[in-house]
Amino acid sequence: MLQQLTAQLIEGLHLSRQETSAAMEAVFTNNIPDAAIASFLTALTIKGETPDEIAGFASMMRRHAVRL
Repeated sequence: MLQQLTAQLIEGLHLSRQETSAAMEAVFTNNIPDAAIASFLTALTIKGETPDEIAGFASMMRRHAVRL
């Protein structure tokens, strides 16, 4: 799944809020190799992040945050 999203980013396509949430969920819950995560983040940085992409990441990180 992360590979598909990385390919979309390499093509210059923007990801939806749902797609970035799913990517972050996969990073948190699956055993994804560091190289795959690095490729995804590098492709995102090269393409440039959109507000929806950042919001998708943030919403999933809030879900996994430890409440104090």
